[in-house]
Amino acid sequence: MDHFSDDQLMALLAAGDVVPQASESSLELARMAFDWRTLDAELAELVADSALEQAVALRAAATPRLVSFEGRDVSVELEIAARDEERVITGQLFPPQEATVEVVRPVGAPLTVDTDVDGRFVVEVKAGPVAFDVLSIRTDWLVT
Repeated sequence: MDHFSDDQLMALLAAGDVVPQASESSLELARMAFDWRTLDAELAELVADSALEQAVALRAAATPRLVSFEGRDVSVELEIAARDEERVITGQLFPPQEATVEVVRPVGAPLTVDTDVDGRFVVEVKAGPVAFDVLSIRTDWLVT
């Protein structure tokens, strides 16, 4: 194996001898890796879901779904209310704090909403899968 001094490495780098042209497949892999940049976020644990606690057939259609996620430093409680094809999601962070919440959907850019000083937020989305990124956690996908 060749050993180079810092000056030699910098000269090779400047000459372009070290960095070959990236192929399109390499660029695509790099883009995919960048998309996974939120993997450092802790996956919050689902600790309660009223849809799992009760038989769905027994729930009244107008009853909101209650979901709780816990992370090491923060928890998120969600109330999901159906309104035709829309879902109104009211959430609260514990401990209460101001933060920006990203509502991730399978298609399209995430929606962002800021909490108030008490950690509360409200967002409306189309019915379907959503996940939440907030502070150091990310929730699993929920089908709303």
